[in-house]
Amino acid sequence: MKTTKSATNKKASGTKLTIILGEQPKRDSLSIKCRSIQDWIKEVDNLNGIYFLDMPSLEKYSLHFKDNETGKLMAMEIPKGIISNDEPDKGLLESLIFDLTLFQGTESIVVWNKEAVSNDLKKLAVAYAEYAKEIEAILDRLMDMEHVFAEKWYDDSRFDSHVMKSIYAVLFPKGVKSSPSHSMYKMFTALHCILFQVSALKMAA
Repeated sequence: MKTTKSATNKKASGTKLTIILGEQPKRDSLSIKCRSIQDWIKEVDNLNGIYFLDMPSLEKYSLHFKDNETGKLMAMEIPKGIISNDEPDKGLLESLIFDLTLFQGTESIVVWNKEAVSNDLKKLAVAYAEYAKEIEAILDRLMDMEHVFAEKWYDDSRFDSHVMKSIYAVLFPKGVKSSPSHSMYKMFTALHCILFQVSALKMAA
C-alpha cells in the first residue's frame, strides 16, 4: 500500500490523505479530508446521543439511537396498530415525534439525503398543522451523512454513486445486511475508526 499526503486549505478541510490501493495498471485510490470529517462529526456528536433515521416513505421509517453514556444502540420501531388505514402518514408522524423526543429532544438526527427527508416532513407539516412546531424542531436537528461523500471528504474510487447501499457495500464488503438506519450507524462508526487510523499513520510517518 502506498500512502501520500497533500496539503490543502487547512482552514477549510485540513490535511488531505490519499491512499493508493493495488498496483499498476489498475489502482484504487482513497482520499480523506480529515478536518472536514472531524468538524462534521463534532457537530453531529451530541453529548447525550445520536439518532440515525431512514424514512423511505410517509408510511415507514427505520430508526436507531446510540446512547453516548452507555454506548448502547437502541432499535426503535413503529408500534403495531398505530398506523391506521385512514391516515397512515399521521400515525407515522405521531410515532416519529414520540421517538425523536424520547430523550432530551436535542440530539442530532443523522439522515441520508437531508433534502428529501426535509421535503417529506414539510409535507406532513402542511397536512397536519397541529404538529408544525414539532416538525420544525426536528428539521433543525437533521444532519446529512450523504454530504460527507458527495463533497468527497471521503472519496473512494470504488464508489460508483453516492447511494448509501453502494458506499456501504465498499466499506463493508462482507457485511451482514441491515436496516438503512443501522447501516448509517455502522458507517458513522467506521468514519471514527478511519480518522483514528489516519492519525496513527501520521504519527508513524
